[in-house]
Amino acid sequence: QYLVELGILNSNGNIKPGRNQKLTQIQRFREILKNLITNSMSLDSKESIKVVDIGSGKGYLTFGIHELLNEMFGSRRIETIGIEMRTDLVELTNTVSEKVGFAPNLKFIDSNIVEYKSMMNECDVLIALHACDTATDEALYAGIQSGASIIVSAPCCHKQVRKEIEMLTKDEYSSNVLLSTFRHGILMERECEIVTDSIRAMVLEACGYKASVFEFISNEHTAKNVLITAVKRKENQKGISNAW
Repeated sequence: QYLVELGILNSNGNIKPGRNQKLTQIQRFREILKNLITNSMSLDSKESIKVVDIGSGKGYLTFGIHELLNEMFGSRRIETIGIEMRTDLVELTNTVSEKVGFAPNLKFIDSNIVEYKSMMNECDVLIALHACDTATDEALYAGIQSGASIIVSAPCCHKQVRKEIEMLTKDEYSSNVLLSTFRHGILMERECEIVTDSIRAMVLEACGYKASVFEFISNEHTAKNVLITAVKRKENQKGISNAW
């Protein structure tokens, strides 16, 4: 089983010390994705389903997603691709995929989002968890461009808006009352997160998705716990054009 091979469980099927939080994240993410798929019914008519996980890392969630979709759509072909820049992790996860019998339908590729999106013709489910800074935006764009039915993203750091604020002059700061709220670093960081993720959700809505932003797990498991989910709406639904 992949949870044993990836070091979450021991050979007896018990949780290893210190791995409970990671297992909780996997289980919670599977629950959210299952609800998105069930409620949207967006994949019901698909004969085969393609999933792309951007920045798959050690593959904890990638394996969990692949297993979930096979449980939900056992009679259909499920193709899951993990995109990861670290060669050692790509080699590890491909080895585990072979060992647990998921290959060749679950595979990992040594690439980044900018390189891979040029090759990504279509995708049904796009996942991008903790892609750093604007890599999250590259991933969302790739999902929209490929016509993904479901997009799920957990943003990481939010540097771009903060860079632009820090470029402002003292006169620009003093002439705008709202900018005084950025005097304290931690508050600036949080406000930049809110502004960035709000814009991301609005762009998804404008591109024909029903977007939601929420905390998907407790802070005790991970501080990066905000999730953006997007489910493609039916064409010509009222209100989509108004989002622009």
